[in-house]
Amino acid sequence: IPSPEEVKRQLSDYKAPKYLNSPESAVIEKKKILFGLSMAKRTLKRDGTDALLVVEGYMDAISLWDVGLGGAVASMGTAISPEQLDAAAKTSGGRIVLCLDNDDAGIAAAERICSNGILAEAARKNVVGFSIARLPDGVKDPAEYIEMWKESGSSADDILVKFRMEVFESAVDWTEWYIQRVVSQY
Repeated sequence: IPSPEEVKRQLSDYKAPKYLNSPESAVIEKKKILFGLSMAKRTLKRDGTDALLVVEGYMDAISLWDVGLGGAVASMGTAISPEQLDAAAKTSGGRIVLCLDNDDAGIAAAERICSNGILAEAARKNVVGFSIARLPDGVKDPAEYIEMWKESGSSADDILVKFRMEVFESAVDWTEWYIQRVVSQY
């Protein structure tokens, strides 16, 4: 039995998770949802842009909206489903950039949709181009990228420009990204 001091120490060391993952249910089918899709539709139409950014978590999308990138949606988790890719394709004007987390799970998810034909089928069926963005080394996700620059004192406008140039616009075609991943393992 831990002492009261030990319990206090354990409680003070507790860090709440960024996301609480919930299972699919009769009420919500996460595989069919892209968080922020209606906002992204309005933004793309208003700005006359054709590229939709798909990130993993809703906090990533919210962080991007906060600095002015309203054309971002979240897949509600690491696994991106064919239904989500179809919804993204119907919203975009022809270009979808995937920016999954820069961790083992995010990279594995990107590799999985490249290798199992889901991305190829979505591109063919919806006549859209898919690209994969890379976050800088040491940056886990778009929210962390935004937070890093906010802490440095950068303005929202400056952060948006940096993100667009360093991550969004430097995304590569998914086939090129996947070939580089496969080759790098040998």
